[in-house]
Amino acid sequence: MTFNKWIKLVFIPKDELSKKLNYKITDFTWFYHYPLLVCNDGFSISIQGGGGLYSTPNLKSEKYSALEIGFPSEEDIIMVDSDGVRGYVPVEEIEDMIERHGGIDANKSFERFESNRYSKYSGNLRKEKIKRLNEA
Repeated sequence: MTFNKWIKLVFIPKDELSKKLNYKITDFTWFYHYPLLVCNDGFSISIQGGGGLYSTPNLKSEKYSALEIGFPSEEDIIMVDSDGVRGYVPVEEIEDMIERHGGIDANKSFERFESNRYSKYSGNLRKEKIKRLNEA
């Protein structure tokens, strides 16, 4: 799975999320974490984008040019000279990192992602998207 497909899986439009949660979500309250990205070799890392995070654009989106990354499960060159979190990392660098680790394992990425009210709904929606992607 490519990083662009990953973002399409983890992105939930705010109107859709508002409707499902019965709660008005604005650009300022539209905050949820993307699931931990797990690669095929077991490497995992947090990749986040949105308001208040070091990403471009600085809101939830289906397309980014740079994202905030952090807390890798093991050392990787992408985290050199960081204190565990690195902001405004170009998507091209993230794609190279994913390739070094054998690609994205979407199913493992979602196994641990159903602990809060946003992820309970969004996790189920994403599972449906994964199933459709796997069937395609």
